[in-house]
Amino acid sequence: MDDRTSYSCGWRPKCSLNMFNTFFDQSQLETLEKKYRTALINSASGIRTAFLGVTGADGIWNSGTFSNVTHVGSHPAQISVLFRPDQGKRHTLSNYRSSKLLTLTAIPLHQAEILHDSSVNAPYGTFEWSAVGGSVNTLKQWTHPIPTSALWAMELEFIEEFELNNGCVYTVGSIKQIGFSKEVTVEDSGRLSWQNGPSLALGLNQYTTGNEFDFFPYPNASKFNF
Repeated sequence: MDDRTSYSCGWRPKCSLNMFNTFFDQSQLETLEKKYRTALINSASGIRTAFLGVTGADGIWNSGTFSNVTHVGSHPAQISVLFRPDQGKRHTLSNYRSSKLLTLTAIPLHQAEILHDSSVNAPYGTFEWSAVGGSVNTLKQWTHPIPTSALWAMELEFIEEFELNNGCVYTVGSIKQIGFSKEVTVEDSGRLSWQNGPSLALGLNQYTTGNEFDFFPYPNASKFNF
């Protein structure tokens, strides 16, 4: 039986993939009505949302913190991620380039410190999110482990990159799949709503949901015995 619910936008699945109440794969995104799809991806890319990015392959994961994430197209659905200049130690960037896959996850403010500490300069092969105290779920349908607290997750497939004049690397990826937890409501318009929103980045070390604020010092590798 086809487990779908009809909407004015076309259709969306009502299936639950473990931690996700609402889920779209790439082919489903392509069938959504344009305004609905645009609202959905715009809402998920957020306003300076601080995302945890997870990459890697064969069970060797790494992660980093990203706030320069932008919706750059809805048909097909695409997301840009800006990386700092590549100095040979950008493990997330090198893994994204080689595996062609990156998962972005939105993290609630109560775990903003772990999200922040995940930007620590750790040795290659270290999964920063777990190393600094975060927990994950392993989902059969997803390439990368997903933080248990994730509000939503987007798996991107690498398309292209450009080096900017300051050395930063601008990447573009297509959304292969996107899932939303029970903490997030996908409205009939495609927009997202929630009671406890994702961590938003204010500069390098400060995070907010709009009403609450947290500030953390720059993460030091010695704190975690790296």
